[in-house]
Amino acid sequence: MTLRLSSFFGAVIIFSIACFCFIRVDVQAATLTEAKDIMTRQKTSNASNHEIQLVTPTGVDASTDTITLTFGTGFDLTTISFSDFALSHGATTGFETSETLAASAAAGVWGVSVSGQIITLTAPTDAASGEIAAGQRVVVRIGTAAGGVSQITNPSAVAAYSLMIGGVFGDTGQIIIPIASNDLLTVSATIPASSGGGGAGVSGGDTGGGGAVAGPPPPPPPAPPVSEPPPPTIVTPPVVPSEPPPPTIVTPPPAGGVLGGVGGVAGGGGAAGGAGSGGGGGGSGVSTLVFRDARVAFSEERSIVLTWETDRPASALIEYGVDDYSLRVTEEVSTRIHTLRINGLQPDTLYQFRITARAGGQVVSRRVTARTLPDVTPPTNPSELRAIGQEGQVVLEWVNPISDD
Repeated sequence: MTLRLSSFFGAVIIFSIACFCFIRVDVQAATLTEAKDIMTRQKTSNASNHEIQLVTPTGVDASTDTITLTFGTGFDLTTISFSDFALSHGATTGFETSETLAASAAAGVWGVSVSGQIITLTAPTDAASGEIAAGQRVVVRIGTAAGGVSQITNPSAVAAYSLMIGGVFGDTGQIIIPIASNDLLTVSATIPASSGGGGAGVSGGDTGGGGAVAGPPPPPPPAPPVSEPPPPTIVTPPVVPSEPPPPTIVTPPPAGGVLGGVGGVAGGGGAAGGAGSGGGGGGSGVSTLVFRDARVAFSEERSIVLTWETDRPASALIEYGVDDYSLRVTEEVSTRIHTLRINGLQPDTLYQFRITARAGGQVVSRRVTARTLPDVTPPTNPSELRAIGQEGQVVLEWVNPISDD
């Protein structure tokens, strides 16, 4: 009897050690970083090129891997095909590797298909580990900028739309695309009448930091002065933005700070202005930057979306926190219509925000506050629990939930 009990307890000890040493946790895919969509037009019902950029923490390693781009309802993708796409990837911007595309995947060829609001990029049939290496930047161009003839048409309603990124390759992300009723900026400049003996700067123009230097006044003319007609006014036509600033996802950093791609937010469209904000043109200063409608678009459990507008393209510094403004994110690319998602926040917590817009000078918004939603999602249990019997041991395997709970 003593021998049997000893054998039993010995088996229990071996089983416990085996469970401790051989527990395996499946690794879940990560959140995309530096995701943004650069569009040529963000006006309602207008056709636009898209340049979607992202950094994949996981990469593409098999022929079964796919990358999907799901545009929000309202975008019209019916006219585009694989010939309107270009795909490249690489570790360094400007030195990406371009891929060959076709309607379906083949050896060395990526497949591109469009169904409703979903674009699917399928890895080549001979894809192997490192087809797209982990940590590489992926660039997907759509439209005439990709060598195609068709473009995606914007929705007819003014709103902030989502572009969801996912697929079998595992990484996920979201880009907010603001669509506006007008994305152009009309610019005018006045040329003062010349009095001889020196050039005059253009009102509101960019003289590259100096402007014209005033010399001594010329001697009066011998003849009586002749009245001159009023100075002519030159009005330039609206300028179509070549590359509006991109929306971007902000992902929470490991240490609790904020990461930013293109300022770390989802940014909106805008037009390039002609009246520059450079230092001093001929004595006529740049008008004061006007800040409009800084507000909270919506709140979620762990994120808040801010929107605001400026009367001309401007970059921005966004500061926020619970009791102070110790956290910050910057938007380096100038734009007029801004949409910013800040992730990594705590549920059911009141945050305060202030935005400093910059265009030549700078202006600070009013204080904006918002509370994240309570976390009402119950904890998720692990799934796919398996017990695998082996000689002298039992191996337990399971999949941990993605939820933060």
